[in-house]
Amino acid sequence: LNLYLKFHPELDIQIDSFRHKFTLLTDLRSKVVFQGSSLLEFADMHFEYRGSPVQLNANLSLDQDTITPLSLNLLTEYFDLGTLVETYNYFGLSALQSAQKIAGKVSLNANLTGQINDASGLDPKSLLGAVQFTLHEAELVNFEPIQRIAEKFFRTERFESIRFAPVTDTLYITQEVVHIPRMEIQSTAFNLFLEGH
Repeated sequence: LNLYLKFHPELDIQIDSFRHKFTLLTDLRSKVVFQGSSLLEFADMHFEYRGSPVQLNANLSLDQDTITPLSLNLLTEYFDLGTLVETYNYFGLSALQSAQKIAGKVSLNANLTGQINDASGLDPKSLLGAVQFTLHEAELVNFEPIQRIAEKFFRTERFESIRFAPVTDTLYITQEVVHIPRMEIQSTAFNLFLEGH
């Protein structure tokens, strides 16, 4: 508090590469400023993750001893879909991991709030927010669950390489649940509606 009141510090950060566990960020640039004595702002942060540019703005509240509330806005355009799926461990779907190819681009605008527990890290039960997304030029090659269904009812070659029409929608996050509103998925193999939690 005394440091803030006396100097009102601001910090410009430039880091060539930053690694945390298995995540490598490159060309990271950000401005770090105090907004009042207990709110730390990471403003206009830019970095690349596996060749895709990402913009992030975040606020961290420093007025509690063991918990750090945060809010963030994340923007990315034409982020590699295969990289995103791999980063999130194929969303726990082993069949997705065995697909021959997952391709396409995704644009995201995510606004999230939550809190970091000093002892255990990010608390997933604290997360609230919305993620607007657009899926561009998505393609799925040799996805076994769809191919098994195709073998019984359809011509299988139609389902070997599936291309998807653009999809734009918003996902809502409440604690540990992702809410998927009703959305239409159009592809070269089938059209369907998807919704759920």
